[in-house]
Amino acid sequence: MDKNTTRQIICTAIRDTLHAMNTCKDLDMIIVTPDKDEVLLSYGDKALRVDIQDIPEEELPRFLIAKINYEQKMTLNDYQHETLRTGKEVGVIESVMGMCEEIGEVVGKINKATFRGHDADVEELIDELGDVLWYLSITAYNAGVSLESVAKLNLAKLKLRYPDGFDIEKSKHEEE
Repeated sequence: MDKNTTRQIICTAIRDTLHAMNTCKDLDMIIVTPDKDEVLLSYGDKALRVDIQDIPEEELPRFLIAKINYEQKMTLNDYQHETLRTGKEVGVIESVMGMCEEIGEVVGKINKATFRGHDADVEELIDELGDVLWYLSITAYNAGVSLESVAKLNLAKLKLRYPDGFDIEKSKHEEE
């Protein structure tokens, strides 16, 4: 297969995957450089250049989705809105239990890396933290509050409690 055909196959696979995963709806253009070292994406008013020389072709769509999502600005409320696409029917008990389960997985990964000599895998940790955030988002939705409200109220509480930053002595005397 010649380089142009290979690049076209890569572009088609990337475009199909991005559309199927409902990512980058306003994707205008995908270009794979002739040496297949970079992918150039144009979407909306943004452009993204991504070095792909060490990424296996079958991993390209997932890798590019991660890069696009990283580059896009998202509020907590935007995130919560997106989570409802897959979690609107999840009830409060299930969302709290799921969050606890995912927190346990985060604890397990940190425990293994800290005390058992396992390699710390940041990508796996990010995956698990994302699952915690998803369940937190659904739990907040079930409580009728936005994630942004939860975050703002938490920061306000902490600023009142620790106006000069965290103080371990003050934390010993705080009310529960």
